[in-house]
Amino acid sequence: MLEQEIETQVLPDMGARLNNKIDAISKIVENQKTKKHRQQRSNSHMSLSSSSSSEPPSNHKEKRNQCHPYQVHPPKEKIELSKYNGSEDQCVAWINKAEEYFGIYNIQSDEEKVKYASMHMEGYAYNWYLWWKRDNFTYTWNLFKNYFFNRFQGIKEDEFFSKLTRLQQVGNVEEFTQQ
Repeated sequence: MLEQEIETQVLPDMGARLNNKIDAISKIVENQKTKKHRQQRSNSHMSLSSSSSSEPPSNHKEKRNQCHPYQVHPPKEKIELSKYNGSEDQCVAWINKAEEYFGIYNIQSDEEKVKYASMHMEGYAYNWYLWWKRDNFTYTWNLFKNYFFNRFQGIKEDEFFSKLTRLQQVGNVEEFTQQ
């Protein structure tokens, strides 16, 4: 039953999200091509107009390159990680979004992951984090997640996924996904 649910609901959803990401990347690439084409046209117009001036075209290019010597790639579009306030029903989704956020911004160290996550906690959740940090001098991201799930879901992460695999569908798909 669970395997069928995964095949009919989860995998198509993941495929749709992957397609959305591919579309977004394609748009970024297309925008970059358009910008490069415009810049090349602009440069050709500049070289034509500068050929009539007293300065040689090579000097004009050198000055232009000096303005932005390190601009190689445009900045990434800013992606925000939502705030987490301690609600039990958003606990798993928020951790999953945090992990995607870390992947996008290449945040790899456990310490950075925990710090970034804490900066996106508020209210009750942030107060819990302050308590947790005080009692845990050394920590890993996995340790943080276990305490996080234990606090906000009442179980540890590995127990959560074990419980998830034992779920059986009773009723319609919407009721099942709410479990």
